[in-house]
Amino acid sequence: MKSKTMKLCRVGVLAGLSALTALLVACGDDVTNTDVTNVTGAKTVADLAAAGACNADATGEIVLNSEDGALYVCNGKKWITMKGDAGETGEPGAPGNPGAAGTSCEATSIAGVGIEVSCGGVIVDTLKNGAKGDPGDPGDAGTSCEATSIAGVGIEISCDGVPVDTLKNGAAGTSCEATSIAGVGVEITCGGVVIDTVHYVLPCGGIAYSTATHFCDERDTSLYEMVRIGSQTWMKTNLHYDYKKGNASYGSYCYNNSADSCAKYGRLYTWAAAMDTVNTGCGYGKTCAAATGRAQGICPDGWHMPDSTEWETLYAAVGGKDSAGEALKAAQGWSDNGNGDDSYGFAALPAGQRSSNGTSQYVGNSAYFWYATEAEGNYGKENAYYVTLYKYNNDVSAWEYQRKNVAFSVRCVKNSD
Repeated sequence: MKSKTMKLCRVGVLAGLSALTALLVACGDDVTNTDVTNVTGAKTVADLAAAGACNADATGEIVLNSEDGALYVCNGKKWITMKGDAGETGEPGAPGNPGAAGTSCEATSIAGVGIEVSCGGVIVDTLKNGAKGDPGDPGDAGTSCEATSIAGVGIEISCDGVPVDTLKNGAAGTSCEATSIAGVGVEITCGGVVIDTVHYVLPCGGIAYSTATHFCDERDTSLYEMVRIGSQTWMKTNLHYDYKKGNASYGSYCYNNSADSCAKYGRLYTWAAAMDTVNTGCGYGKTCAAATGRAQGICPDGWHMPDSTEWETLYAAVGGKDSAGEALKAAQGWSDNGNGDDSYGFAALPAGQRSSNGTSQYVGNSAYFWYATEAEGNYGKENAYYVTLYKYNNDVSAWEYQRKNVAFSVRCVKNSD
């Protein structure tokens, strides 16, 4: 037990209990603390029997009773406890109200409806079944092809039971073999010479197409026709993929914001969009390392943006720049009878341009196509090369450059094997 020091009043010989009472009052609260083990002027006894006789000679003596931890004072007749009188016992409080009984809830499945929730036997909610969604359309059935040997003739190729080709036997001693070409079909070689290619028939957005003449842009399931000119394979129509940055169209426009114009001419792209600025960082006000070497840009996988060298190769393949305009322009669709002869199937249409201030211009009169090549030197930050076909001219206007924030058409060229 923690030791505390109790302050006591020093007294002389007290005459009678009344004097003792006065003494206790004068001492105040200092003598009412019973949590004491060492009190100045008091002796500690095991019990009151050991305190000795309380008579006139012992009047005023104080002892600490170890038995109950209380102080006692002799009044000349008996030992009196210095503890205060116990307070009156209060009346017991009224019992508290019992808590409300808990509510019991349960869930019941209702066939064809959902789940009904009731608490205390009362329906509080019904969780209804969601509506059944429409079944998805089944995918297009694949084309099944097989080869059948025809005695004395060769091999007949049929797809879904329809003969599509016959590979006739070669001269005696010639060995033939078939090789699968991914994304194309089956190539037949005899004596090391390619004699035929059986092209796959594949679906694109629900339309079946032959890989011999078309390809599918898997990004938006758009089907494009392609044309072989010289050593290159080009798209036969302008690209119309809606280029986005985040979820919004970016640098990609329809002439006069007309969806019909997009369907007819394809979209118009700033040079940043044409070069896929989201992934390459190319654009107005900065040079673009992606423009050196082959750049896929906005083109589909397997295709890329043509650079100046590839455009030059195209001009040479159609007879040179002086006549390339007439050779590359479509045979109809140009205003004022400015059509070309489209002798190579490039079928260029006059899609016009979108200026840097947003104005649509020159539809019907001109076609503009971006190169993947920037202007030289300091001009390259803001300018890139392009080619122009005009309604009245038979040549092409090439090696000109324009600001990258103007929007032109895009034609992609197939990656070489």
